[in-house]
Amino acid sequence: MRQSNFEKTAIKRSSRQVMKKETQRLRVNYLDNLRAYIMLLGVVIHVAMLQMVSETPQKLRESGLSEWADMLVFGIHSFRMPLFFILSGFFLAAILKRKGLKATLKSRLLRIGGPLLIFSPLMSFLLAFIILEYLQVMQVNGVYVDPEWLAKAQEYQFNFAHLWFLYYLLLCHIIILPFVYKLTSSKVHLLKKLRYWVGHPSMVFFYTLLIAYLDSFYDKGMIPAEGHLTPNFLQLFHYLPYFAFGFFIFKYRCIWLKHYQRCWGRYTLLGCCMMFATLVAIEPFLNDAGEQFDNFIVAYCYGLWGWCWSFALCGFFKQWINGYQPWLRYLSDSAYWVYIIHLPIILLISHAIYDYTWHFYIKMLVNIAITSIVSVISYQLLVRYTWLGQLFNGKRMTPKWRRVTTKKYEQI
Repeated sequence: MRQSNFEKTAIKRSSRQVMKKETQRLRVNYLDNLRAYIMLLGVVIHVAMLQMVSETPQKLRESGLSEWADMLVFGIHSFRMPLFFILSGFFLAAILKRKGLKATLKSRLLRIGGPLLIFSPLMSFLLAFIILEYLQVMQVNGVYVDPEWLAKAQEYQFNFAHLWFLYYLLLCHIIILPFVYKLTSSKVHLLKKLRYWVGHPSMVFFYTLLIAYLDSFYDKGMIPAEGHLTPNFLQLFHYLPYFAFGFFIFKYRCIWLKHYQRCWGRYTLLGCCMMFATLVAIEPFLNDAGEQFDNFIVAYCYGLWGWCWSFALCGFFKQWINGYQPWLRYLSDSAYWVYIIHLPIILLISHAIYDYTWHFYIKMLVNIAITSIVSVISYQLLVRYTWLGQLFNGKRMTPKWRRVTTKKYEQI
């Protein structure tokens, strides 16, 4: 017996509603919100880096500098990338459980490898041009620019720039996924116990020892964010423990996420204590380079600071920013695109207002506001309803007016 058009429409609508409810049930909304938050913090940290008193890798700086900008960058940097890799590992485990290995590999290659392949050459070339113009503006305004650095900037070399994290995230997937898939599918009791303890919060003391040792080879125990095509293996193995930790807490998420929810205030205070310890440890080496052991102590304190605040933010978002909200979902959807596009916009805006003698925080707020608005508008116009939206978010959104028109047409 043939179905009427009305019955077909009802079945389609019912199926869409079931799929929507199932997707929302499987999503951990507060962690989605947290991931969007730390990606959007990229706008704040890159604006603040232009006004740091300390030397930055790109050697770009505004005319007005402040040590408060140093503290802001230092604080955000302590937890932002570690937490991002923790969440990435967690979401990988969730996708693996839901879709299986083959579909997970395809999904990760598209969502990470696709944007990296498309946008890294574009960003590399665009930023090389903008940075050269910015250095020339600095010279015109009497800011000293190292001639060797200027000559190096004039010789274009490919660099992932701020998209380095996608490159290293992809490498983490390649390293971790075969191993952990075998481990998580194992029925051996000892391996099950291992899965529990690898994601135990107390293990961060051990992880931090490993990470601090790697970081101790760098000045002040601060590993740089390099974006060269040849990976920096110290940088890779710096972030690998965070990624693995995030993967393994998924299995016991009901235990550990509730623990972070209960104890987020304590982790915040512990993080503040480690912040104070880091500042005390690093103070003697602000002007003079320390020995490797000195770098290790700074890196260890700084690493614990980042772990504590990462746990605190997980608990805080679970406690206070939980549940599905359309505007939070929108920000979460747009965060990926905003992060990819924001750095050229920041530099162009800073270039445009360079001569203005505003207070440093006024310039920061203006740049953050304009960059955020332009980035979100570009997401709405260029990404959300196009194939790029499907690339970034796994699906292409349909404009509301088109949904209404389709619904009316189906009812005819």
